[in-house]
Amino acid sequence: MPRWIKHSAVILLFLGLVTTPYINCGDVKLTKMKEASVVSNSIKVEGTFCSQPPPSSTNPLSVIFIIDMSGSNINRPGQPPGTDIGGLRFTRVEEFINNCNAGSNVRYSIIPFSTNILLNDANNSRCKTFYNANQARSVVGQLRNIQNSNPSAMAYTNYQSALDCLNVLMQEDIDTLLAQSPAAAKNQFYTTYFLTDGAPTDEVGTPIPAGQIDAVAAAYAGSVRATSIFTKQAAGGFLFQSVYYGNRDFTLANRFLLPMTQAGGTAATIQATDLSSPGTLNFCQMTFEPVFVPFSVKNPFLMNYNALMKNGVLLPDSDSDGRPDSQDTTPVARRTPNTKELFEGICNLMPAGTCAAFNTSGCNNTLIDLFGFTACDRQVMSLDGKGDLDHDGMPDLAEILKGGLVSTKDDDYTAGDGLTNLQKLRKGRQLRFFEVGIDPKTEINAVFTRQNVNTICQEGTEEYKISVHNLPLVRTKAYSSANATENSYFGHGEEENLANIYFYSEPSNPELASTQIFGLKPDVVRTKMKFRFGESKHIYLDPSDFTVVGTFEE
Repeated sequence: MPRWIKHSAVILLFLGLVTTPYINCGDVKLTKMKEASVVSNSIKVEGTFCSQPPPSSTNPLSVIFIIDMSGSNINRPGQPPGTDIGGLRFTRVEEFINNCNAGSNVRYSIIPFSTNILLNDANNSRCKTFYNANQARSVVGQLRNIQNSNPSAMAYTNYQSALDCLNVLMQEDIDTLLAQSPAAAKNQFYTTYFLTDGAPTDEVGTPIPAGQIDAVAAAYAGSVRATSIFTKQAAGGFLFQSVYYGNRDFTLANRFLLPMTQAGGTAATIQATDLSSPGTLNFCQMTFEPVFVPFSVKNPFLMNYNALMKNGVLLPDSDSDGRPDSQDTTPVARRTPNTKELFEGICNLMPAGTCAAFNTSGCNNTLIDLFGFTACDRQVMSLDGKGDLDHDGMPDLAEILKGGLVSTKDDDYTAGDGLTNLQKLRKGRQLRFFEVGIDPKTEINAVFTRQNVNTICQEGTEEYKISVHNLPLVRTKAYSSANATENSYFGHGEEENLANIYFYSEPSNPELASTQIFGLKPDVVRTKMKFRFGESKHIYLDPSDFTVVGTFEE
């Protein structure tokens, strides 16, 4: 037999052996063999979260009392008896300040309203001031003295002046905290009590005409809702609770108060007909056990910032920019001079040269939000800063890192492999990409279970249990940033991975409140959700570990 025939036979035999597995597989695609994922799977995460976490006694708390100082509180000639002649509403507020044991991390603001905000100075400081406990007691004492000694200062029930003052107060305080750091703002929870004895009037004492009540009530609620939204976007939380006292027409007053209350996140107006009993207005219990407007949990998922699946292989992404280290020319730099110090994950999605040509002089490119974006990042990609531009249940950061479209609702998109983008996100896989035959060890397996009975969460909220059965880790390079805030969010050591849990909280009635995105606080990610490749770790999360990271209206 000629030598070339022998060689051909051997080659054909070899090819037959190699291709035999494909012959019996039906629709066959011969592809280049992929590299194996290098992962470790020894992490266990358990815990509980609420659709609306209450304020924590261990975190900074700001309590705002908006107190009605209208003339109907006192006896006046030719008028019905006063609703609070003895000033008992002041006593109930003092009890909270003196006895709640909320600690030194509580600040107070006292906003007394009538025709205008009382006790103003030339700089309108009443709308810009928080006090410690001693200062707050002094202000409440001043209000008591006004009622006892200067009743002529007590005029009409002008809700609008109080709501305008609240808005100024919150804007000023949020700006001050953000100037310190976003983390300082995110640690702050605000609870507002609006105490009144009657329906509102305008600034000259004219009652709201019957035909305008619904429109005026909607405007008041809109003011509260706007304050709530911008506060929650920056701070740890905001609640607004209306409190009605006295014996006037509660039904009429509640047409205004209930929409305000629900726009601020609580379920109903508190009616206190007898202020003489300390138990009538237990502000301490109301603060730490609020009754929320019903919210439901949607789309909970766990995300590893540093693990990217590409073509079925789980790869390290040390700088959390959406590009695996093996394909990244700067694998430990999220921002480079070549991108004008803009986030590379965004620049990767933009047309070539967009970031390099972008003028950052007109925006803040240093202050980082809880998704890791600066104002310039958001501007170059037209993000609205509310966390989910296209409202598809996948936060902007997750879509940028995992390959989704931030401006197109694509949660239910499937590439033909039987899984939607949202399902792939929950598994830690690449979005908008056809993948089959994935090794289960490389997929996230996190189970979120709604509880039938709440054991921790407050009335009106849903309680969920977390159980993470598989969280694959990858071998990363150490990452640090010159930006201290960004470093506190995404910095980590050699072979460490950072993970976060996100969920959406949707109100039962979207007209009452806004949809919120919750995530773990940055310090919790760094202390509880930082894992080293190969280590075994078992952690537990509780509701106070979560904070609002985005807020938007449907």
